[in-house]
Order: sequence, then structure tokens, then C-alpha cells
Amino acid sequence: MTRQKFAAVIVAVACFAPALYAGSGNILAACPTTISTAKLPDGVVGQPYKQQLAATGGKGPYTFAILPTTPLPPGLSLLASATANIIDTIGGTPTTAGTSTITVQATDLGNPTCVATKNLNLTVAPTCPTTSSRLVAPANGAILDGSKSVTFNWASVSGANSYDVLYSSDGGATFTRARSQTTSVTVPLAAGAYVASVRTNFSAGCSTGSPQIAFTVTPAVVCPTAAPAPLTPPNGASTSSTSVTFSWTTAGDSITYALFTSLNGGPFTQLATTRDLTTNQIVPVGTIDWYVVAQATGCAPLQSVTSRFAVTAPPPQCGTGSITLVSPVDESTVSSPVTFAWTPVVGATAYRVWLGASGAAADVIARVTTTTATLQVPSGKAEWYVEALFDNCPSVVSLHREFTVQQSSTCGAANPAPTLVSPLSGDVDTPVTFQWNAASGAIGYRVWVVTSGQAPVQAGFTTDTKLQHDLQPGNYTWFVDALFPGCTPVSSASASF
Repeated sequence: MTRQKFAAVIVAVACFAPALYAGSGNILAACPTTISTAKLPDGVVGQPYKQQLAATGGKGPYTFAILPTTPLPPGLSLLASATANIIDTIGGTPTTAGTSTITVQATDLGNPTCVATKNLNLTVAPTCPTTSSRLVAPANGAILDGSKSVTFNWASVSGANSYDVLYSSDGGATFTRARSQTTSVTVPLAAGAYVASVRTNFSAGCSTGSPQIAFTVTPAVVCPTAAPAPLTPPNGASTSSTSVTFSWTTAGDSITYALFTSLNGGPFTQLATTRDLTTNQIVPVGTIDWYVVAQATGCAPLQSVTSRFAVTAPPPQCGTGSITLVSPVDESTVSSPVTFAWTPVVGATAYRVWLGASGAAADVIARVTTTTATLQVPSGKAEWYVEALFDNCPSVVSLHREFTVQQSSTCGAANPAPTLVSPLSGDVDTPVTFQWNAASGAIGYRVWVVTSGQAPVQAGFTTDTKLQHDLQPGNYTWFVDALFPGCTPVSSASASF
């Protein structure tokens, strides 16, 4: 009789009190089902919304309902999930902004069933913002030092809650994200070519993207650690020749060496600069102290120990001959290539031909051991002279003469301008290494630098596509003239640093 009454109580509770159910041994127990969804993500007006509800405990699967007294925001409803025909997903496209508190009800498949409820907030934000930021650093096309991390900076956007810098080293096939709550983030990057943009993140999953920029990170500079060591002349040596070959050990690749000497205990002065491990110089009679300073771009200089030798020879007896320029005749008009000729000087070991074209400073355009040279020359007015070189004696220089190279019929748009490579912007160390792309058909290049408010100054002439030049601290603009046979020079665009 007692067992029948107890069973009746169990049924009554299951029917009218869903929070209790008949547990093990028909003992009344609290409903084990709970709604495990902790928070509903925000939605956005006009944007599709989908969120599956979840529950634990009891016997699944669970069927969900929203109490009529707490309806979903307009545009949203309960839907069946895609994997099981059970109503457990809030979906749709919200149409009205605002925050709603809804009561979610989960019913399990137990016998009797167990029902759990939970209040959840659902916020629908207005339409996503359209304002985007933009990267202001690094500049588009920048070339960056790989030994330093890259700092990205961008403009702030009102209402943003975070930013993502997206950068790629494979042309945009894959991207890496760097998140920031501010308008800056610093990232170490390996050498390579990159594209990057900044994504502005708002609430409710909204975001906007910026235009992409491109930049290049150069390999990190590996600074040398071992200073050069003097080799010749050996320390304590004595020589009877004033023509001395200085040599030293290497300090690494791409090093510039400066040779400093002192005469008879006097102050040290710089005698030569070279990228080689040897240089031949004329020195006076006396006691010579010397050392070498190795300098790699972007690195601290490394100075060798000081070495000493003695020069005992008397000053050489040098000749007094002179050079007469033969051709081209002074003030004549010629075509390129131009044949230069002059009279010899007794004892000369070589001759250097100097040419200043179109008002530029004169540069060496040839070194020969004969008294003639046929060379390509750009069109326009030119000034030239010849320097005779001797062993152990000062050089002899001719008078200067002028001539005009007439315009070639092949000149025109076919002659390309060189393209600057570096530096293009930012801060650089001195000496500055100027680099550019070759212009097809060019016979040489003149590098010009301009300081604020001043006329261009020629930094040098070369047949290579790079030139190193010492500059004082300051702001500079530079460009390159490409020289073509019988044609006017073609200038590159300019860049500032």
C-alpha cells in the first residue's frame, strides 16, 4: 500500500514540477539538465546570425524553446540544426538594434522529461561601421634594415576596439596577424618582400580593412668582431723606397678600410681609403707610424694596432716634362666615339684621361699606358686634360682643352633613365652607398646630391651601378644621370633621405 502512494507522488512531481524527476530507486531528485551556453554572441542589423544552443545532463538530445514572454529580437527565430532535426539553433537576420533578455528552455528525452531554463542576453548592434584605418609606417615601397624589428603605425578609428596588422611574405597567399589595442605594433621580420594592411575591429564581429602596402626587409647586418692586423711593412722594418705597399688582414666582407699615418711622431692623418687589403702610397722620408680602421656599414669601426717602419731613401729626382694635347683640337666639334691623343712624357708609367661633360666636374674616364684612347662620350660641351703618372714622383698635368660632341642620330626616347634602388627614404649611415638599376646602353653614371636650397653637387662618376660617398649629417636629395654615347644625359627620378 505504501509503495503505490510513493509512485503516485513521483508522477505528480514529474508532471507538475519539471525541476524534479524520478532518479535512481524512484527517489525524487533535482533535474540534472543544465543549459551550458554561457553567452550569446552579438549580432548586427542586416547581417546573418546563427548560434547553436547547448545543454548537459539528463538524456539528450535536447529540444530548445524560447518562452513567449521573452521573445527573440525581430528577424531571429529558433531553427532546427543542420546535423540533427532538433530545434536548437537561433538563426536569421536581425532587423532592429538593441539588447533583449530571453529565457531559453531545454527539454531532455528522459522519462519523465527534465526541463531547464536560463536567461541570456542577446545584443544586436547597428549596421557595421565602414570607416577604415590606413598604415602610415612603414611607407609604401620602404626598404628596411633587417637587424631591427619593424614597427607598424596606423591612424586611429573612432569606435574601434582593436586592430590587426596582417602581413605576408609570399605575395598575399598567406597572412600572419599581429593584434594591438593601440595604433602601433612592433614585429621582428625576416629578410624578404612583404605586403601588409591593417584591419580595424569593432563590436559584434564588424571589421574594415585598409589598402595594402609593400615593403622590403634587407638581410640583417652582421658586424665584424675582429680588427684588421697590419702585415706590411712589418713592424720595425726599414726601406729605402718612398713607394710603400701597405697591407693588412681582412676584417670581413664589404668592408671599407681607412689608412692613417703619422710622420716622426706627429698627428695621424688619413692617407687612403680602399675596399682592398692593400694600397700603394708615396710616403716621406722619416719614421712612419700607421694603423688601419675597418668600417662596415651600420657597424662600429674596428681599429688595428699601430705599426712602425722607417723610410731612409732621399727624395727622388723627378722629371719636368710636359704634356701637349693633340686631339680633339681645342674648340672643335666631333662625334662619339672620340679619339684622344697627346704627347708622351719621359718616365711616365701611365696616363689618366680626365673629362668633364655638360658642366660636370671632371672625372677619370680612362687609364692607359699609351698616348691615345678612343672613348664613348655623351653629347654637349666637354673639357678634358691628361695626367701623367710616375713611380715615386708627383704626376704631371696638361693644360685643359674644350670640344663639343654633336648629338647622335640614335638619341631619343630609346635611352632609358636609371631607376634608384637605395637610399629611398629614412635615415642612413655615412659613408652613404648609392645604388640604382642599370640603364641599357649607358657608358657611365654621374651621381648628384642636393642639400636644402643649394645647387646639385656631383658626388662622383662611375661605370658601376653603385657609388659610396661621405656626407655630413643633414637632409639630402639625390639622383643619377645616365650617360650615353653622343647623347645628352638621362636623369633618374630623385629620392630624399
